[in-house]
Amino acid sequence: MNTSNVEDIYELTPLQQGMLLHSLHDGAADMYLSQQTYRADGPLDPAALVSAWQTVVNAHPALRTSFHWEGLDKPLQVVHREVSLPVTRHDWSGLDEPQQRRQLEQLRADDSGKGFDLAVAPLQRLQVIRLGADRHYLIWTYHHLLMDGWSVAIFFSDVLAHYRHLTVGGPPPPSPPPFRTYIAWLQRQDPEATRSFWADLLGGISSRHLSTLKPWSPSRSTGAVDRRNTEMPARVVEGLRDAAARHRVTLGTMIQAAWAIVLRRFTGGEEITFGSASSGRPPEIGQVDRIVGVFANTLPVRITVPADGDLGPWLRDIQHTYAQMRRYEHTPLADIKRWAGVTGQQLFDSSVSLETYPSVIESRAGGQSLTFHQEALYDKINYPVALTIAPEAQTVQLLTHRERFEPGFIDELGASLHAAFEALITADRIAPVAAAAGPVVATSPIDVPGAPGSVGAVPPEHAPATALEESIAAVYRDVLELPTIDADVSFFELGGDSFDAVRAVGRIDGASIGTLAAHPSVRELAAALTSQQPDTGSELDREITDLEGLLAAKRAERDRQTDPRRVVPVPRDAAMPCTYQQEAVWFIHQVNPTSTSYHVPFALRLRGDLDVPALERALHALVTRHEALRTRFVDQGGLPRQVVDPTPAALRLPFVELDDDEVDRWAEAECSRPFDLEAGPVFRTAMARVAPKDHVLLLVAHHIVTDGWSAAIIGRELSALYTAAVTGRDADLPDLPVQPADFAAWQRRWLAGAELDRQLGYWRDKLAGLTPMRFPTDRPRPVQPTGAGTAVTRWLPRDVADAARAYARTHRVSFLAVLKAALLTVLHRYTGQRDLAVGSLFSGRTHVDIDALAGFFGNTVVLRTDLGGDPTFAELVRRCHDTVIGATAHQDVPFHLVVDALRPPRVAGGNPLFQMTLTLHPTGITGADLRLGDVRVETVSVEDRYAMFDVAVDVADVPDGNLGVSVEYSTELFDDDRMIRFLDDYTAALTHGVSSPGTPVDALACSDNADRPARPTPAPPDPVSPRAVNMSPARTDTERQLAAIWQELLGVDRVGAGDHFFDLGGNSLHTTQLVARIRETTGRHLNPHQVFVTPVLGQLAAWLDGPPGVSGAPRPAADDGRATWVDADHAGSGRRP
Repeated sequence: MNTSNVEDIYELTPLQQGMLLHSLHDGAADMYLSQQTYRADGPLDPAALVSAWQTVVNAHPALRTSFHWEGLDKPLQVVHREVSLPVTRHDWSGLDEPQQRRQLEQLRADDSGKGFDLAVAPLQRLQVIRLGADRHYLIWTYHHLLMDGWSVAIFFSDVLAHYRHLTVGGPPPPSPPPFRTYIAWLQRQDPEATRSFWADLLGGISSRHLSTLKPWSPSRSTGAVDRRNTEMPARVVEGLRDAAARHRVTLGTMIQAAWAIVLRRFTGGEEITFGSASSGRPPEIGQVDRIVGVFANTLPVRITVPADGDLGPWLRDIQHTYAQMRRYEHTPLADIKRWAGVTGQQLFDSSVSLETYPSVIESRAGGQSLTFHQEALYDKINYPVALTIAPEAQTVQLLTHRERFEPGFIDELGASLHAAFEALITADRIAPVAAAAGPVVATSPIDVPGAPGSVGAVPPEHAPATALEESIAAVYRDVLELPTIDADVSFFELGGDSFDAVRAVGRIDGASIGTLAAHPSVRELAAALTSQQPDTGSELDREITDLEGLLAAKRAERDRQTDPRRVVPVPRDAAMPCTYQQEAVWFIHQVNPTSTSYHVPFALRLRGDLDVPALERALHALVTRHEALRTRFVDQGGLPRQVVDPTPAALRLPFVELDDDEVDRWAEAECSRPFDLEAGPVFRTAMARVAPKDHVLLLVAHHIVTDGWSAAIIGRELSALYTAAVTGRDADLPDLPVQPADFAAWQRRWLAGAELDRQLGYWRDKLAGLTPMRFPTDRPRPVQPTGAGTAVTRWLPRDVADAARAYARTHRVSFLAVLKAALLTVLHRYTGQRDLAVGSLFSGRTHVDIDALAGFFGNTVVLRTDLGGDPTFAELVRRCHDTVIGATAHQDVPFHLVVDALRPPRVAGGNPLFQMTLTLHPTGITGADLRLGDVRVETVSVEDRYAMFDVAVDVADVPDGNLGVSVEYSTELFDDDRMIRFLDDYTAALTHGVSSPGTPVDALACSDNADRPARPTPAPPDPVSPRAVNMSPARTDTERQLAAIWQELLGVDRVGAGDHFFDLGGNSLHTTQLVARIRETTGRHLNPHQVFVTPVLGQLAAWLDGPPGVSGAPRPAADDGRATWVDADHAGSGRRP
């Protein structure tokens, strides 16, 4: 290989790996070799066409790629700087038409039989045949490792654009992004989220096979295919489009539904699974529709086809599920099968493709028309049945494996499909469509023979005969999860796929992907490995050395350009930045350092033989593992910075002896002790002994270092560490490669520039025009709220909890969406509003590296949903699910930055974007989860008298199946009985909603109680004007300096001496900027807290003009309630559950 001609090297995508493996295994019968024939009618300049073709090859890196695997740990693709397109030109204008046709067919067959050397670029070739003055044929052969069907359309469009540019001077197409962009995107995807989605979607799958499917051996197959092309009349196409619009779904959904109903007839089962072709192009990638490469995938579509039911909701459910799948459409089918628990067989027997690119392409140049008609395609299919529908061309194409079905089956299948299409046009229920498709031809489960050699006893002549064969068979058994292996049966006939092959090769010394593909049985592979002779001086070895060296250089170059999504450790030699969430909480702490509203307590009653020294060792190990628990926060230039203290030599529990009736007061007093964030610690422990075998353990942390998700982590790890301390064994906990301080540094990099603008753009659009919710209160909102609150809690009936979870699973929506739909049902009844928004605390753990960390990552997002159009409960759940999905994808932006961007009118003493929250909490430290040897653990409630929001609905979905709902509320606004009734109504709405999802929300029962007298509702609070009314001009030099700074920071035209910093839109970020600018301008150093104390310009100027360290005794901002608006803005960063 000429390494000077190498432009780039990178790994194959998982889809390409599968293609490569099958291509190597198939050899000359490579099913991924594609040949397309075009008839060109009109004046054609062959030289210009070839030049345009070469130009497009030069423009797209994927088309200059070769593939290498021998001697490498994993296959690689190499992009070459320059490649020359192989072109052959023929002139058959002197032959008559029958001769031309015979020559054409022979040329196609000969060209197809040549195949490709995948290690030599380019993997395409072109033949141009002249039949007459204005008649030409093009035979274009390429390998699918380079591009998919969507890419072919892009490629051909670019060729014609360059052709017009060369012949008549038209504009060339814009330069495309490289395929590497997609490779980089793939590497950023969360594998655990992908695995979880497919496992949940396909778990327990039990799809039946087509009843007419005959046993078959791939190794003995001829690959013969039957084809039927039929017309899809314009009347049917338009009828289906109209029906789709009536049911609020796409035409693609109508086609999937028709196919599912047809398959129900030919399988005899209600649960249907088939493959659906997907473009696989992530919308997050800019200009993804201009990239040539391999994106396309086949996704398993799982549909339950009931005997009857309303057609519209069923269709919308199909569409909703498929829309969810599109987020994970990059997943290789081999991985999906493994996560679905399907081994040794196919997930489905048929595939469906909706063809949207044209088969006839017209190019006009110089007033003349040149038309390309796509003609013959080389028929190869991956599944027994392949359906392709081209609505624009009004065609339906069915392909079937000839060896798998009886003659005539393909025609019966096509007739059933067309009948289903006709019935769907007018039907409102499922039964008429199923009846039109025809009677079920299978009524019992189908027993399809397994792969040969996969089960049962293996005859002696087919058993492994040597030690090497036995070792290879052992790897096959383990990888394929089969009890026995026939040594003469192919790895792929045993059910192996590309993913399995990579795993197997990694465990067999000397094996490679190419070797396994060429010698797939145990006996063949053993013979191939035995015959291999090392040749250290070969040209291949030198090429591998060159390739690996070049790859290392490319990787080093990319490593220098740090991936912005990668969390990496940062030095601990100085104070480190905080996350935005921590910064917001720190500012609130500066306003009121003695407040307990951000204290997070965990109290546990421990009954039994407690090993206190072991518990102390466990807690010490916990603090050692999690830096957050030994972090403190210092003020540097008006900004908080975090300092991680060294691990203490030991941890000793402060110990007190108490009577039982003293425990509550002791716990409350311990929880109320203020934290000094600068001196630390911000995590403390205490122990009370009530009796020799009765203890209370108290853990208290400041919210700046913990959240509800951390509580669950602390509980699990404390259990494991205590057991390890008692037994002397290792706790076997996951490594923590990064810590919260590393995440903070990453967050500051990630949420900068384009990414912050992108996510804020979503929230600007989503929350534009949002009006406050008019939830009825018992008293007007105080201008200066104290935060006094309480809570009412209950466990929902078990049948309601189970039904709600089952609804979410069955309809494949998030559980939070179901809970939110019930809440909005009640809120709509209480307020009469249809545009409703609630806050919700999200984990903020969008990066896999922080999943196991204790720390404060949570963030509050706004979930806004429209109830317009009289939706049913089911439709409202779907809308809520879409809202949750959108918010999840944009949850990185801290709440206070969203407020800063929107600048909504402030509400005195209230949150500016929502008044109520709904949060689905993880299980924290509970007696059910925490195990301390034989000690019985019970949670102890520590009374919390603080309400962060007007109303906070917190739902705890606990492992034992129970569902707890707590409504925390402000006692300054609400009486207890109102909140008790509110919880009654919520329970009833959830109960009736999941049991009768087809009921319109307006008609859904919200309470099983008798009508109750209405209460007068105080008027909603008036928004506070963002512009202060006192416009007395600045008089002193300091006032004028401050006024100029305020104008610049806050973007206002005029600032007077009586203006209030937070009335003008100031926030914590502005505060830090203001402090820095004052230091630069006046040389005075002040704590940001001073801005909260003296927020009026004249007051702050007087303080600055006074003696250093002496305040001019202005009136504190808290006296007029305004500082609480800042608190409310930042409260969205999330408090404890």
